[in-house]
Amino acid sequence: MNTAASENEVRGTVLVVDDEPPILNSLRRILLPQGYRVHTAQDPVEALDVFKEHAVDVLITDYMMPGLDGLDLLMLVRENWPGTASIMMTASNDMRVAAEAVNKNLIDFFVAKPWNNQALVELVNRAIHKNRASETARVAAGQRLFGKYRLEELLATGGMAEIWRASSEGADGFRKQVVIKKILEHLSRDPAFVSMFIDEARVTVQLNHGNIVSVLDFGNLEGTYYLVMEYVDGPDLRHLLYGNSERATALPLAEACLIARQAALGLDYAHRKADDQGRPLQLVHRDIAPQNILISREGVVKVADFGIARATTIRSHTSPGMVRGTIYYMSYEQLCGQPVDNRTDIYALGAVLYELLTGRPPFWGQTHQETVALISRGKYTPLRKARPEVPRRVAAVVEKALRQNPERRFTSAAEMESELALAMHKSGLQAVPADLARLVQQRLAAQVAP
Repeated sequence: MNTAASENEVRGTVLVVDDEPPILNSLRRILLPQGYRVHTAQDPVEALDVFKEHAVDVLITDYMMPGLDGLDLLMLVRENWPGTASIMMTASNDMRVAAEAVNKNLIDFFVAKPWNNQALVELVNRAIHKNRASETARVAAGQRLFGKYRLEELLATGGMAEIWRASSEGADGFRKQVVIKKILEHLSRDPAFVSMFIDEARVTVQLNHGNIVSVLDFGNLEGTYYLVMEYVDGPDLRHLLYGNSERATALPLAEACLIARQAALGLDYAHRKADDQGRPLQLVHRDIAPQNILISREGVVKVADFGIARATTIRSHTSPGMVRGTIYYMSYEQLCGQPVDNRTDIYALGAVLYELLTGRPPFWGQTHQETVALISRGKYTPLRKARPEVPRRVAAVVEKALRQNPERRFTSAAEMESELALAMHKSGLQAVPADLARLVQQRLAAQVAP
């Protein structure tokens, strides 16, 4: 449904998504007099149709809805309409979900039900301002210097940080592409958040492995804390699987297994990493998912974003019981907010490999709640039933990684990599990085073809 303000009064376009008509009507009555054009949708699928037909400045959505749930909608909007600011509506018992959405950069703000009308309008005003400031930054990025770096493209803006593609320039025309993660200005003034960001930098800067995205620099400039990371010229696995479509295309068997093996090597290095005194950091990534595994055009796989990882040698800023991670790849113990170790990352990598081989995660419900229930029961379609040509030995590796009881999984990512390598050999599957490079080239070319 579309309700428009007078053309000469329009301050911006807002899309409200909720399965309760009274909520839609209430927000329409609040926002229309403020000069906003308002579209409404009663489910995420209807909302996606609105996005295809109209430019939306601000999305306001509940997260508990039938069918495709609100978190999935937010993820799709971030990927396909990154210029749209997002606000999540939550009930008081949904605050944990809202916090996780902020951590995952899926939303810019959240508002609790019932809301104060004036506060809601102010939040929409802030979202509009943030949206337009980001667009201005995109346009001006090529001329903007940040210390010794030139900001070239604003890749993403979330609830905590901006992600920029940038370059460093040196003598004789030397130029190197990098990625800069800048925490937002207001958070740079928050001592607790700054402390958390510094903790992240202290951990990630110690990781130096060919299958992990390297941190090159860290500092404070113009009152803003930042991380500089290596630029990987290639897609993440989610983009490799889905491209611009809502439906994934599974990868060839050998290439999928090689991707998982390279990621496992990076994880094993991080899991075994020790500090300068030789004490194990006991580092756990906690969010192994397709969007956090990159693959370069040369066929090198790199695990990215150790931003929510935790080492036992630093203090944790996560609230007791706070769930961190991407729901489809979360282990049962992580979902329950229980203590986790390296076997949680092994479980998540098993779920990613299952998706690479079949085109969908093992635990996939129609709603967020259904997915949680499936994970809790450990119930998923057996790999060889989902894709019969998967060799039994490969299926056995995936199934062991996905066992609900951590004690029954692989004890290390290195053990998983070794078993997967043996399964490939025994099954006659062969692949080298050059094969991955060709796969990336073919997939990216197909995605831009008319």
